[in-house]
Amino acid sequence: MGVEVVFPNELLVALKEDNESFRRKVLVYTLGKLYETGRISGGLGARILGCDHWEFYRLLSENGFAVIDYPDEELEREADTSRELARDPITVAKVIVNSTPLIALSQVGRLSLLKLIFDEVVVPASVYNEVVIRGKNRPGAAELRDTDWIIVKAPQEKPSLSPMLLGLDQGEMDVILLAQELEADWVLVDEKLGRKVAKAVGLRVKGTLGVLLTAYRAEFLSQDESKDAVEQLAQSSVRVSARLVAWFKSQLDNK
Repeated sequence: MGVEVVFPNELLVALKEDNESFRRKVLVYTLGKLYETGRISGGLGARILGCDHWEFYRLLSENGFAVIDYPDEELEREADTSRELARDPITVAKVIVNSTPLIALSQVGRLSLLKLIFDEVVVPASVYNEVVIRGKNRPGAAELRDTDWIIVKAPQEKPSLSPMLLGLDQGEMDVILLAQELEADWVLVDEKLGRKVAKAVGLRVKGTLGVLLTAYRAEFLSQDESKDAVEQLAQSSVRVSARLVAWFKSQLDNK
């Protein structure tokens, strides 16, 4: 069951829009605000619009929404855990990766950082299908497809609640289920809602910028390479907020 919104003809004429195109623009903006405030995930937003993650993120970025924008209270944790991972490379670490970090890192040519930082990189089958199969010919999809070190796996357990009741899509829910089943050390999630749910069930969370910061502190990336990566993301279809770019750059001076 949906909600039908009728726009006055006077408004459509004034804006030189037809009803269908204006309806879609309003829907994109509404979903953007819900995503921005952590009410829905990118997967659910894409499903509602009838597109894949790549297109949903592109639409968000085009309309001024940041795809990656962690709350202030999470920034110190990202910085601290990046130091932890960088100075203790001997520790065996297993990570479950959601779609946004895969797309973001592959778009800037830094997907291989996951292999350098973590010993075991696992992607839920539903996330892989969304990003690689449905995302065929998208920027970075081929790099993901051609990796031989990513483990693709489906969770054995089924969720007790429908993912949509939590504002999630199947991929985001599978990240959480798989992390619990495999007793993963980390989950890699950028979206506000996904991070909130993962933390609520006791999982350790990092994001794309945390990976780049860890790589810098472990000397896998130079300072210039780190800045270049985050600046590329700020201009990409997986847009990083200006506030987060400024925070990231400040961390590069605080190794």
